[in-house]
Formats: sequence, structure tokens, C-alpha cells
Amino acid sequence: LPFLSGLFLLPVSFILHFKVPQPHVTPDDTPFLEAVLSQKARLLSAAMVCVTWSASFYTIFVWLPTYLSAILVPPHEDGGKVNALVMSTTLPLFFLASGALSDYTGSRRKVMLSGALLVVFTGPILFALLRAYRSALVQYSCQSVAGLGMSMLAAPLMTWMRATFEG
Repeated sequence: LPFLSGLFLLPVSFILHFKVPQPHVTPDDTPFLEAVLSQKARLLSAAMVCVTWSASFYTIFVWLPTYLSAILVPPHEDGGKVNALVMSTTLPLFFLASGALSDYTGSRRKVMLSGALLVVFTGPILFALLRAYRSALVQYSCQSVAGLGMSMLAAPLMTWMRATFEG
């Protein structure tokens, strides 16, 4: 439905584009455009970190439960319930603990790097465990470990992004 409503706005935007005169805009006229053009590397790195975290979240908490309950034969019985339990219990706790660890150590890089390495290196092992053992406890443990790695990557992210664009 949002896509279709966007299609209805298309003719209106074309009419406005061609009927209303557009002023010539230079980077000096718009501080936002000037900021974007002067900090391309910082913006790209911030965008890539957000995309990486979003993709890992989607893979672990959307695709994986769908795979376990709908695609894998025989399917996990309680894939969706275990996923909801992991997201409501361990993930918030891991976010708080990872943020506190980053503040305590004073090193966002160490916490984020260890979280990224945890997700990358334990991902295949956890996936193999989930295929081999079809129990809710194994799924809960595997998703919790993956959530820990994601939290270690994402909890210091906001502080890192703020520090990236200071001054």
C-alpha cells in the first residue's frame, strides 16, 4: 500500500517539478550539502556500520527463525517463540552490558571489534549447531551468542557516531 500511494504522488511531483521554477542551488547556499560534501568518508563509514548492524539483525532475528520454522525439514517446532524470547530477554541485557563495558574500558573500538569478530567467526558454527540439534535450548543459546556479538557491535555505535562528527 505505501508503494502504491507513492505511485499516486509521482504525477504530482512531475507537475510541480516542471511548472514551479527551481532556484539554482550551490553548496554555499545550503549548509547541509556543504557538510555532506566535506565529510564523505565519515558519512560513508557511519552508513556502512549501520547497514552492517541492520543486516546482521535481520539475518539473526528475521531470516534465521523463518528458516528454522518454515524452510528446514523437519522444522523447529518453537522457532518463533524462542526468537521472541531471545529478543525480549537477552538482547536488551546484552545491549546494556556492552554499553557499560565500552564505557568502563573507554575503548569503543575494542568492544565493537570483538563483537564483529564474534558474529563473523561464530556464525557458521552456530548455524551448523542449529541444523544438527533441533532443540529450543540450542536455538536459544545460539541466538543469544549471536545477539551478544551484535550488541557488542551496536551498543557503542551511537557514541562512536557522535564522536565521528564532533568538531
